[in-house]
This record gives sequence, structure tokens and C-alpha cells, in this order.
Amino acid sequence: MPKPAGGITRVLSHRDKAAVLAHLLRLDAEDRYMRFFAGITDNGIRRYVDGIDWKASVLIGHFSGARMVGLAELLPSGPRWQRGMELAVSVEPHWRGRGLGRHLCESALEKARARHMRCVRLLVLHENTAMLRMVRAMGAELSQEAGVVTALIRLKPDMQAMALAAMAWAESTIAQALHLPRRQGRLT
Repeated sequence: MPKPAGGITRVLSHRDKAAVLAHLLRLDAEDRYMRFFAGITDNGIRRYVDGIDWKASVLIGHFSGARMVGLAELLPSGPRWQRGMELAVSVEPHWRGRGLGRHLCESALEKARARHMRCVRLLVLHENTAMLRMVRAMGAELSQEAGVVTALIRLKPDMQAMALAAMAWAESTIAQALHLPRRQGRLT
């Protein structure tokens, strides 16, 4: 799917905390309910952003100029052996219907694959029909309980990343066995 026209999408760091906060604060009451499953106050959003684990999570923002207009948050979920993450997406109203939500989801799935995750889970309120339509189109398995739909997207392995990791491991093992010096991750 092509990138939405206008703007730039990139992985965020803790230096982007103010942009994440500003984006989430711009969400109206209904959008906050759809994103957080509760009526969350401005102070609640501030606490949420302060609690982001920037090392374990992957946040991807779409910017129109200096303003973040869309956000995908890929968060650790469940036991590590399950190799899964949870995904949450928010897009400001005037950017909806342009494919930005799907673009952010696909960008997040790419990052999850690169981390060797097996699945990504989205929790979606049953009344969020646009998000449900999108995850169905992406091949998600859906199940519903108490008004919340769990959308499970199973990820195919990133074969290129796996091959590179295997090569790096093999080179490291050979270097250790032969007591060869290493330089920038390559045998010398």
C-alpha cells in the first residue's frame, strides 16, 4: 500500500514525547474512548505518555509539517515465549479515509516482524467499524467478548532478517572458535 500523500512517517524516540502528548491531547472525547476504552482526561493522557516504556515499545508517527497527525504504538504483550505485541493506532479526524491508519499498521507490522514477533494483537471496540474493516482486510482473525473485538494478525517471518541474524551468529561463532579478531561485526 502506498504511503498517504503529504507528510512523513518515522519511528519515534523519547525525544518525540511532546509530539505524542500533543497528538493524544488533540483527540476528542469519542476518539479517546475508542483509543483507550475509557473517558480519559488530559491528566490521564499525560500520565499515560509519562509511562511509555521507550525501550520495549515501538512508536511510529506520521507528521504533516511539525504536527503529528497519526500514531501507531506497538507494545509488549503477554509472556515473552508467545512472541507477540499489541498494536494501538490513532489518526486525527481530518486525516482519516486517506489510508494513513493502514499505513501506520503496516509500518508497525514490519517492525514487529523485524523483532521476530509471531503475532500482533489489536483490541477494537465493536462500534469502531472503520478499524474493524481495516483489520479484516489485513487478514486478522477476529474474536469478540463483552463488546471488545480481539484482532489477531499472525506474522510471517522476515526471512531476510532471519538470514542476516544467522550469518552474524555464524561469523561470531567461527571467530570465537578460531580466536580471530572482529571488526564492526565482520570477520577480519
